[in-house]
Amino acid sequence: MPLHIPWMLGIPFLAHEASFDAWYHGRGNGTESYPEDGILGIPAGAMYLGVLTLLAVLGGILSLGLISGWGLVYPRWIPVLGGRRVPPWFPLTPTILGSVLLVGYSLTLPVRISLVPSPRRVRTIRSP
Repeated sequence: MPLHIPWMLGIPFLAHEASFDAWYHGRGNGTESYPEDGILGIPAGAMYLGVLTLLAVLGGILSLGLISGWGLVYPRWIPVLGGRRVPPWFPLTPTILGSVLLVGYSLTLPVRISLVPSPRRVRTIRSP
């Protein structure tokens, strides 16, 4: 059983309970002013894991479509498109968009990390 399932339900299976609870309800550093009920009443951690799981399943289905018959021709039950060939750009578009987004995000990391304020050093003055 993937760990996403108990975590989506708010069960801290194989996790430190206090830090899991803070993460699950979106109570990390600097987020204390955000609403506590999450997005549409769903805790932030559950929403994140749900979207992550759906994207993983979608990626798996699209990958299977590249090597199976139903990935080459639209099924007959789909109106207007049934029986026609699937254009090659159709399954590749989500892959290319996801890659561009991840590369773009990765390129911004050096700039974002440099903008994080460094902790102030306290100098103690000692007299002889």
